[in-house]
Amino acid sequence: METDSLRILRARRADLWSRLEDARAQIKAQEAEIKQIDLGIKAMEAENIMPITGVDASLRSVAHHARQAHPDIQKMTLKQLVVKALKEHFQNGATANQLLDLFERKWGRQIMRTSLSPQLSRLKNDNIIELEGKTWHLSKPVKAFGVPGLFPDENGEAEASPEASPNDGTNVVEGSDKPIAPPASTS
Repeated sequence: METDSLRILRARRADLWSRLEDARAQIKAQEAEIKQIDLGIKAMEAENIMPITGVDASLRSVAHHARQAHPDIQKMTLKQLVVKALKEHFQNGATANQLLDLFERKWGRQIMRTSLSPQLSRLKNDNIIELEGKTWHLSKPVKAFGVPGLFPDENGEAEASPEASPNDGTNVVEGSDKPIAPPASTS
């Protein structure tokens, strides 16, 4: 016959064993996280901070380091990123996946492919970039003259187009380069 005291002691023993198993599982999880952090630290301390393939913590560490190293990039629009990448890193053109890889590894910007595709199409429709096969290139006029209005100046205002004159009497439809006639005077 089991007494209340014996039953209480056995229940307490079972509870402690259960807690001990939970604590051991937590310790294992924390040890695994420490290993991931160590890999991230090694990646950041190395001269070449490219991550070890497949190590999630290293990828996050590289992205964090890249964001810290390029704070101006974090404020750029996706269109600006594409033009900057093609201008500064891919003068011979790049695929969409190469652009995404650069955005993440060099600048710490993780962008979905489904977000990039519409912006590439818009830039193509605006004659800023061209598609040859699967490779995107800056268009010849953009290579020669840049992209007026795409990159704001230090005051946050869009750069003026070199061709536009503020007093030429024409207006331009937003999103187009087609001038519209000034309003007719009623004198």
